[in-house]
This record gives sequence, C-alpha cells and structure tokens, in this order.
Amino acid sequence: MIYSLKDLYPGSRFAPPTRSGYPALAAWQVMRLKGQPNLLAWYINDELGPEYLGQIVARQRQIRRLDRDHPTFQVLNKTADLDAYYHGADILATDPYPVGVDDDLTRTTRYTALTVQAARRVKGAWVVIQIMDHAAYDPRRRPHQPNEDEIRSQAWQALIGGANGLLFYSYTDLFYRRQQGRLYPQAQADSWRGVAAVALQIKSFAPYLLSGRRLTPIGSNPAIPARIFADQRRALLLVTNPFYRPVTLRLQLPAGWHHQGATTLTLSLPAVGSRSLWLNR
Repeated sequence: MIYSLKDLYPGSRFAPPTRSGYPALAAWQVMRLKGQPNLLAWYINDELGPEYLGQIVARQRQIRRLDRDHPTFQVLNKTADLDAYYHGADILATDPYPVGVDDDLTRTTRYTALTVQAARRVKGAWVVIQIMDHAAYDPRRRPHQPNEDEIRSQAWQALIGGANGLLFYSYTDLFYRRQQGRLYPQAQADSWRGVAAVALQIKSFAPYLLSGRRLTPIGSNPAIPARIFADQRRALLLVTNPFYRPVTLRLQLPAGWHHQGATTLTLSLPAVGSRSLWLNR
C-alpha cells in the first residue's frame, strides 16, 4: 500500500477540512499507520506546482522524523521541474501517459531518462505506466484503452531506461469509458487480463531486474530500447519497439554471451511489440 497524504496542504484542490492543521493531520495518520505490515510508502505529492515546494519539503522532513522505515513518494508530470523537487521525497516518479495522445510511445523512454538523471543514483526513480484511457477523464478524446502490447512496451522502456520502480495507473479507471459515470465490469475484466499478464512477467524477471548487472547490446539502434540484465551465468535481454510500425534490428551481444549459440541477433518486432530472451555464457 502506498498511503496518500498528497492533499494535506492548505490551498490544494482536494485539501480536506481540518481544525488541527495539516501538519498535525499528517502526523496523526503517519503514527496511526506506520506499523502496518503492508505499507510501502507515503505519497506526499501528486503534481503540485512549485508554489507548494516549501510545504512539500517540510512534509518530507516531518515524515522522516516520524517514520524512518518507509520512504516518501512523489509523482511529477513536468519533467523540467524534476531537479527543483529533488528534496521533496525519497522517490521521484514521472507519469508519461503517451497512449492515445502521442504518435508513438517514446515519451516513456524520455521521461525515464530524465527521472533517472534527476534521482542522481540517490533517490528512487520510478515510472507510472499508463493502463487507463485518457477518454475516461476527457470525453472529447477518442477512446484508446491501452492494450497489453502498449502496456508492456511502456514497462520495458522504463526498465531498460533504469527505473527501479513501476506503478500501473489505474485499476479504478479500467471500469470507465468516456467519463460517462457508468461502470463497465466486462471492459475492466478484459483490460485487467493484459495488465496482470505484464505484471506477472515482470515479477518472473525480478531477480535479474533487482540485482543483475546492466549491459547494453553493441550496435543497438538507440531508437529501439534494449538492455541486458545479467548475473554470473545467465542474463535477460529486453527489447521493445515504441513505434506503431514494425521494425527489424540487429544486436551484437557482449563478449561471452549468446542466445542458443548465436552472438548476433536479428529481431523483428511488430508495432509496439516487445521481446524477452534468455542469454547464457
């Protein structure tokens, strides 16, 4: 559970009424919940503007005094401001959300690079993966529910780019279509199968993603993200096509590594397609 304290700032859009003041309300919630075994982090900022930065940093320091066991977490959508928010939380995250807005999915790669850079190898660098349809928020948009391939490509781009945490946003929105206020359980069930498939695949890669050395295939096309996550004898190769057109690329594996005896791979990827291959020494 990532517990939300993100609205406890005077003047923010969703700030609840309080008599005791927002620092006291935040402290009460932290002290009440910090011992919960399923608590992962404190969510203290969701895209608040720079006018709130002083309050966000103060909230970060307050929570660090009250709870040293759980990190604070913030999500930002303006990548130019990432450095300014460095002291605002233990984890920096961005939310590219390219599906249904951009002509391709490359925004995820760009946002990941900026997030990792801003984290300076000190903060956590997370990326929020879009699983919702923008039309659920804005009825003027053409409906485009992310499919399994689009979700996987976003996730692979973030992992390849160095993100060390992923969130999928959002479960609740899978029930909605075009901001009509109606629930569509079957649509949710259909979409959730793709989300779950990607999440389970990532879980199976966890030992390599969390502790493996990161290597870059030689001669890889920089427009087609690829990365190797290696332990001593085995490695995982992730490749993804962020474009809505098929691509073919040739990869030279680092010295000593092969895939079924081959040290040079030619891979054909369909539109927004991804591959995961196991390598051996």
